[in-house]
Amino acid sequence: MKTKLLLSLTLTFTLTFFGQTLEHSYSTQGAVYGNTLIFITDNGFNYYTINDNNEISLYNSNHTLNKTVSITLPNSETIRTIFLPSDKLFNSDSMIEFVIVTNDFNMFLFNENGTNLFSFGQREEIHYFKDSNNNFKLITTDGGKKNNTQNYDVYSVSGTLSNSQQSLFKEREIFSFPNPATSEIKITNPVKNKTAETLNVFDLAGRKIIEKKVNQTDGEYIILDISKLNKGTYVYSINGKNNKFIKN
Repeated sequence: MKTKLLLSLTLTFTLTFFGQTLEHSYSTQGAVYGNTLIFITDNGFNYYTINDNNEISLYNSNHTLNKTVSITLPNSETIRTIFLPSDKLFNSDSMIEFVIVTNDFNMFLFNENGTNLFSFGQREEIHYFKDSNNNFKLITTDGGKKNNTQNYDVYSVSGTLSNSQQSLFKEREIFSFPNPATSEIKITNPVKNKTAETLNVFDLAGRKIIEKKVNQTDGEYIILDISKLNKGTYVYSINGKNNKFIKN
């Protein structure tokens, strides 16, 4: 079932309260993760909405409609969510590309002309990371729905991201790799200030298994030793964000 998100109650006037000014209001279909409704291109901040007809409306930073993209999906599927909207990561043609996950958890890469550029297969989430050579890679996962085993694919991409794009994407997610893992995992470090945060790991019964202090100085990734954990699925949480991993 799709979730309708109503971002505010009015479209007709600007409301100022407690020093805050309402710029604009949007209404969109689909599931929303973090601040994924906002993305950055060379033209600045952008916004999007999805409707029931699989149309994506792209808005400029001044909330002016830039383009409406009609998406054709197989088997009457509908758009569940969008990941990694960008004009740089996948291609160098300055067109906006975005990863679409359908209600049946099929994953596709489309561009702003509505062209289906690639099919990732049946996948639920996608994340980007940089390797030791500063090259961008993608991880797509199926959410671990089958027999408590999570399947994932790793892709190299030819594009890149600006520093502001990377910062915005990092604000919205925390993930670990490899997943599943046997002895050690790396978790994206969301700590951006000098204040230490606590990484907690829980089993599915809610029992805390690991507690680890994390600082900004720990680097881009938190290295976590899971060699002594029993096989199974675990949930980790830090700085108000959470995800899961599977121990083999």
